[in-house]
Amino acid sequence: MPLTVLMGLLLWAILAKTNRTKTKILCGTFLFLYLISNTFIVNQLAYWYETPVRTLHSLDGTYDVGVLLTGGITFPHDYREPVASMANRSDRLLQTFQLYKAGKIKQIIITGYDGPLFIKHGTGEAQLAKILLISWGVPEGDIRLELQARNTRENALFTTDILKKEYKGAKVLLITSAFHMRRALGCFEKAGTHVTPFRADYQGTAYPLVLKEKLVPNPVALSLTHTLWHEWMGLLVYKLMGYC
Repeated sequence: MPLTVLMGLLLWAILAKTNRTKTKILCGTFLFLYLISNTFIVNQLAYWYETPVRTLHSLDGTYDVGVLLTGGITFPHDYREPVASMANRSDRLLQTFQLYKAGKIKQIIITGYDGPLFIKHGTGEAQLAKILLISWGVPEGDIRLELQARNTRENALFTTDILKKEYKGAKVLLITSAFHMRRALGCFEKAGTHVTPFRADYQGTAYPLVLKEKLVPNPVALSLTHTLWHEWMGLLVYKLMGYC
């Protein structure tokens, strides 16, 4: 992760034996930190990585199932109480609801695991997402939970098992964050399930950035760098492992 790299560079500078080496390492560290906290650079990277954009109204026809991946869409205030709040990736859930209400998807599968303690109390992400959807008017019978998947690969494998058993020949829409879609799509295709991607939770935006955003470091940009870096490392590892 970027913070780990920065800490490693600073430690290297501390341990360097000559002032010349220290100066070189510190200059490199400064440049690296400046680049990964630059709003213009990071936003452009995110915007490039997350395209193309697909809107609800651009979808052709109706899909039998919408598969929603968890990973920051809800969180409990108390793991013992199934009271749902929307989290930082909640746009995935909102887009799923809008797709359902617009008649673009007939049923919803929510996939993701949160640990036995959360599952026991009904406060896992998928369980809380179901609670919210029902409270918004989605019939409980149109929501199916998959509560075993611990990562994107397992999301694909376990959901594929459900689709083969319960939704044979279904037309499937995959819903996840735009920055996560390439890895998720690759995993589902590798698992033998053809899905149509529907990106949500966009991080990059197409707007004219002011001069300040091109020059002044921003902690928000640093956070986005962390998100993108994590996803790129995940995609690389998945490619190497043959998961996608």
